[in-house]
Amino acid sequence: MFTISNEIAYDNKMVLAKKEKLGESAWFHCIGSAINRQFVKEQAYFVAEKIASQWKNGIEPPDIYVITPFTAVKDGIKNIVKARLKQEGIPIRDISSWIIKSIGTVHTFQGRQGGRYCLFCSWNR
Repeated sequence: MFTISNEIAYDNKMVLAKKEKLGESAWFHCIGSAINRQFVKEQAYFVAEKIASQWKNGIEPPDIYVITPFTAVKDGIKNIVKARLKQEGIPIRDISSWIIKSIGTVHTFQGRQGGRYCLFCSWNR
């Protein structure tokens, strides 16, 4: 499937990860009701806590990409994460810079590689 998709949609420019580079994986079950059929604020609050925790425990901003297929979800996550990180006293300049490079739609992250990924599927209940 990768080969077919790569050839048809990406002109053979996608990168296939090497198995030895794959790390731990986890799924989190976070229940909530969708707003506008896509954005589940409970999920955004959940990931905002995870990001704040990672930021507090490190010297630098966390190497995490938050990815969603939906623009409405991306925008909602950005707002909630920004507010949560401001509560930690992180300078707004640092927050804004991190959000721009770290939260976006699937298309934003094509070809990028990072330490951790959080994929938002945003199902209602």
